Amino acid sequence: MQTKAARFLVLTLLALPVLLNAQVRKTVKVDVPFEFIVNRQLMPAGPCTIVVGGDGIPNLLISSGTRNVLVVPHSSQAAKLFTQSVLVFHRYGNHYFLSSIRRQGEDRGYELPPSRQERELQARALSPEDVELVAEVRPGSTEF
Repeated sequence: MQTKAARFLVLTLLALPVLLNAQVRKTVKVDVPFEFIVNRQLMPAGPCTIVVGGDGIPNLLISSGTRNVLVVPHSSQAAKLFTQSVLVFHRYGNHYFLSSIRRQGEDRGYELPPSRQERELQARALSPEDVELVAEVRPGSTEF
Protein backbone atom coordinates (compact mmCIF):
# COMPACT_ATOMS: atom_id res chain seq x y z
CA MET A 1 0.00 0.00 0.00
CA GLN A 2 2.87 2.39 0.83
CA THR A 3 4.44 1.64 -2.55
CA LYS A 4 1.26 2.68 -4.36
CA ALA A 5 1.02 5.84 -2.28
CA ALA A 6 4.67 6.68 -3.02
CA ARG A 7 4.12 6.13 -6.77
CA PHE A 8 1.04 8.35 -6.69
CA LEU A 9 2.98 11.08 -4.88
CA VAL A 10 5.83 10.92 -7.40
CA LEU A 11 3.43 11.03 -10.38
CA THR A 12 1.56 13.94 -8.78
CA LEU A 13 4.79 15.88 -8.26
CA LEU A 14 5.88 15.13 -11.83
CA ALA A 15 2.52 16.25 -13.21
CA LEU A 16 2.57 19.58 -11.35
CA PRO A 17 4.70 21.36 -13.98
CA VAL A 18 2.13 20.39 -16.62
CA LEU A 19 -0.69 21.78 -14.50
CA LEU A 20 1.18 24.92 -13.43
CA ASN A 21 2.30 25.75 -16.95
CA ALA A 22 -1.20 25.65 -18.41
CA GLN A 23 -0.54 28.84 -20.33
CA VAL A 24 2.21 27.18 -22.40
CA ARG A 25 0.66 23.76 -22.82
CA LYS A 26 -0.73 22.46 -26.07
CA THR A 27 -3.40 19.78 -26.21
CA VAL A 28 -4.57 17.44 -28.93
CA LYS A 29 -7.07 14.60 -29.06
CA VAL A 30 -6.76 11.73 -31.51
CA ASP A 31 -8.52 8.39 -31.90
CA VAL A 32 -6.05 5.51 -31.77
CA PRO A 33 -7.55 2.34 -33.29
CA PHE A 34 -5.25 -0.05 -31.38
CA GLU A 35 -3.75 -0.61 -27.93
CA PHE A 36 -0.28 0.85 -27.56
CA ILE A 37 2.52 1.00 -25.03
CA VAL A 38 4.08 4.11 -23.51
CA ASN A 39 6.61 3.86 -20.65
CA ARG A 40 5.71 0.22 -19.87
CA GLN A 41 2.02 1.19 -19.65
CA LEU A 42 -0.51 -0.46 -21.95
CA MET A 43 -2.88 2.24 -23.18
CA PRO A 44 -6.32 1.23 -24.50
CA ALA A 45 -7.55 1.92 -28.03
CA GLY A 46 -9.86 4.88 -28.43
CA PRO A 47 -9.69 8.61 -27.72
CA CYS A 48 -6.22 9.72 -26.66
CA THR A 49 -5.28 13.13 -25.26
CA ILE A 50 -1.72 14.45 -25.23
CA VAL A 51 -0.84 17.58 -23.26
CA VAL A 52 2.54 19.14 -24.08
CA GLY A 53 3.90 21.29 -21.29
CA GLY A 54 7.01 22.47 -19.56
CA ASP A 55 9.38 25.39 -19.74
CA GLY A 56 12.79 24.33 -20.98
CA ILE A 57 12.36 20.60 -20.42
CA PRO A 58 9.25 19.39 -22.26
CA ASN A 59 6.92 16.83 -20.75
CA LEU A 60 3.97 14.94 -22.20
CA LEU A 61 0.91 13.86 -20.27
CA ILE A 62 -0.67 11.08 -22.34
CA SER A 63 -4.19 9.92 -21.43
CA SER A 64 -6.22 7.13 -22.98
CA GLY A 65 -9.24 5.57 -21.35
CA THR A 66 -8.59 5.61 -17.61
CA ARG A 67 -4.80 5.45 -17.99
CA ASN A 68 -2.40 8.39 -17.72
CA VAL A 69 1.34 8.41 -18.38
CA LEU A 70 3.81 11.25 -17.90
CA VAL A 71 6.78 11.14 -20.28
CA VAL A 72 9.88 13.29 -20.62
CA PRO A 73 10.70 13.06 -24.35
CA HIS A 74 13.79 14.03 -26.29
CA SER A 75 13.34 17.00 -28.60
CA SER A 76 14.19 16.48 -32.26
CA GLN A 77 14.84 19.13 -34.88
CA ALA A 78 13.58 18.78 -38.46
CA ALA A 79 15.00 20.48 -41.54
CA LYS A 80 11.62 22.00 -42.38
CA LEU A 81 8.24 22.66 -40.78
CA PHE A 82 5.91 19.70 -40.40
CA THR A 83 2.83 19.93 -42.63
CA GLN A 84 0.64 17.77 -40.34
CA SER A 85 0.44 16.84 -36.69
CA VAL A 86 1.32 13.15 -36.53
CA LEU A 87 1.78 10.43 -33.91
CA VAL A 88 4.29 7.79 -34.98
CA PHE A 89 4.09 4.26 -33.60
CA HIS A 90 6.58 1.41 -33.98
CA ARG A 91 4.70 -1.79 -34.79
CA TYR A 92 6.06 -5.26 -34.08
CA GLY A 93 3.36 -7.75 -35.12
CA ASN A 94 0.34 -6.81 -32.98
CA HIS A 95 2.33 -4.64 -30.54
CA TYR A 96 2.42 -0.85 -30.98
CA PHE A 97 4.77 1.55 -29.18
CA LEU A 98 4.34 5.32 -29.30
CA SER A 99 7.62 6.53 -30.77
CA SER A 100 7.35 10.20 -31.68
CA ILE A 101 5.07 13.19 -32.04
CA ARG A 102 5.31 15.84 -34.74
CA ARG A 103 3.39 19.12 -34.60
CA GLN A 104 2.01 20.93 -37.65
CA GLY A 105 3.76 24.22 -38.33
CA GLU A 106 6.69 23.36 -36.06
CA ASP A 107 10.19 22.15 -36.85
CA ARG A 108 10.62 20.51 -33.45
CA GLY A 109 9.16 17.14 -32.57
CA TYR A 110 9.29 14.79 -29.60
CA GLU A 111 11.00 11.40 -29.55
CA LEU A 112 9.91 9.01 -26.81
CA PRO A 113 12.50 6.66 -25.35
CA PRO A 114 11.82 3.00 -26.16
CA SER A 115 10.31 0.94 -23.35
CA ARG A 116 11.96 -2.18 -22.01
CA GLN A 117 9.53 -4.31 -24.05
CA GLU A 118 10.49 -2.52 -27.26
CA ARG A 119 14.22 -2.79 -26.51
CA GLU A 120 13.74 -6.55 -26.01
CA LEU A 121 12.09 -6.82 -29.43
CA GLN A 122 14.91 -4.79 -30.99
CA ALA A 123 17.48 -7.07 -29.32
CA ARG A 124 15.90 -10.00 -31.20
CA ALA A 125 16.81 -8.15 -34.41
CA LEU A 126 13.17 -7.41 -35.18
CA SER A 127 12.60 -4.31 -37.27
CA PRO A 128 9.56 -2.18 -36.58
CA GLU A 129 7.09 -0.92 -39.14
CA ASP A 130 6.27 2.77 -38.65
CA VAL A 131 2.56 3.52 -38.36
CA GLU A 132 1.57 7.19 -38.57
CA LEU A 133 -1.74 8.61 -37.31
CA VAL A 134 -2.70 12.14 -38.27
CA ALA A 135 -3.74 14.04 -35.16
CA GLU A 136 -6.84 16.17 -35.43
CA VAL A 137 -7.50 19.12 -33.21
CA ARG A 138 -10.85 18.76 -31.49
CA PRO A 139 -13.15 21.49 -30.13
CA GLY A 140 -11.95 22.68 -26.75
CA SER A 141 -8.31 21.90 -27.44
CA THR A 142 -5.60 24.23 -28.62
CA GLU A 143 -3.47 23.90 -31.76
CA PHE A 144 -1.02 21.03 -31.41
